[in-house]
Amino acid sequence: MTAESATFLPANVESLAEINALIQRSKRHWPWPEGYLELALPLHRLDANYLIENDCFEVRSKDGHLIAFLAVIVTLEYVLLDQLWVDPPHIRTGVGRDLCNFLFERAWLLGWSKIVVYPDPPAEGFYTKLGFKDTGERIPSRVPGGPTFRVMLWTCRFPLSQAEGTIPATVPFLWVDQGATCGSRGDMPQEIPTRYDWLMFCVFRPLR
Repeated sequence: MTAESATFLPANVESLAEINALIQRSKRHWPWPEGYLELALPLHRLDANYLIENDCFEVRSKDGHLIAFLAVIVTLEYVLLDQLWVDPPHIRTGVGRDLCNFLFERAWLLGWSKIVVYPDPPAEGFYTKLGFKDTGERIPSRVPGGPTFRVMLWTCRFPLSQAEGTIPATVPFLWVDQGATCGSRGDMPQEIPTRYDWLMFCVFRPLR
């Protein structure tokens, strides 16, 4: 399953139960100390306000099944990759990589210079391969006796001057108006809105 065979959409509040179930399955996929999951899983349950207030996306297969979920929290200093979950049958199929590439292209377009993530220890290697660097900082688990999480940082390599205000001519894309209408370069606005109240840009691959 890759970006070409999956659909990236803004997360819908109606998908909340599916998203929470996917998070539970994905978290359980990895080995954890005895008793950890019982305390950790309730902390990962999302509510409708989380989906509304943050930059959240769901990924669905051709048959409509939810296979991944991505959420970022935007701050004045950096963007936090707060959630990236892949359904276990689709782990190591490229979906997680495609989600991160989607996020990197979004960072280019929106002028996000830094993305921070606190990965679960089993996922540290995945983020390292995608260019995240260990900052040396550590975050303790909210669960007593739980693991310590690395603070990893990705820095945008694209010149921000090209990302501000206009769409670079070398970037092919699909845009989605409220998740319903698809268009191409010829019928989309040239200016990038400050906030995506009505428009989401889905950029899959730059031409380099």
